[in-house]
Amino acid sequence: MIDEILNFINMNGHSFYIWTAYFIPLTLIFSYILIQRSKLKRMKKYETKI
Repeated sequence: MIDEILNFINMNGHSFYIWTAYFIPLTLIFSYILIQRSKLKRMKKYETKI
């Protein structure tokens, strides 16, 4: 069981490239979501009510 998990993580010796390829886009998407949420909060904070 543990050997199968380790083989999956290793991915035939290409694990660095594969996990980097997953990590970078996920980080960018997560950062984009956080930035958009902070912009929305700022807009709501300074919004004037008529």
